[in-house]
Amino acid sequence: MSVQHRPAYQVESSIFFQAIPFGATVREVVKKLGEPVHTMASSATVEGHSALIFRRKVGAIGVTSCVHFYEGRFFLAQEVVRYPTVMQADFCIVSAVKDLARVCLESLGASSVVRGACGASVSIDRSVYLRIDYITGDRLVWQKLTGQRQKEAGKSLFKSMEFWGSQLIKQRSEVPLGE
Repeated sequence: MSVQHRPAYQVESSIFFQAIPFGATVREVVKKLGEPVHTMASSATVEGHSALIFRRKVGAIGVTSCVHFYEGRFFLAQEVVRYPTVMQADFCIVSAVKDLARVCLESLGASSVVRGACGASVSIDRSVYLRIDYITGDRLVWQKLTGQRQKEAGKSLFKSMEFWGSQLIKQRSEVPLGE
């Protein structure tokens, strides 16, 4: 389901991933989340892009988090919970949106978007795994990444990034951002 067909909820709050603001450096993220289990260097994907993968717990639930950087700045985080129960999925979603102004869990469908201040958003997808994406609203980052995506589209290494972000780049470029 593309982003434009998902129910969207507008909130006045700013969106953060684990209290980390968009634009944070790699060092700031590692200081907050600890050492990653895997690092994806920028030379392995798109020029200027790198990612850190963390395994952590949300309550007692195992979560894989991938934090993406472009030109050394945080722009996208993705959390994946494989085969969660309904209660585990609800718990993770509540943890993701708890600091946002009154988003009712019951109103969030299988796929929803909560858009916050400055155009940043949290995208929730319960289709197979639970996937929660924290997406910057910085237009300049998305314009640069869209340009990089077009230049790199034929490279097989770039195609490996599909799961972790290129679909979001495409979706993000199709959706008008909040002013």
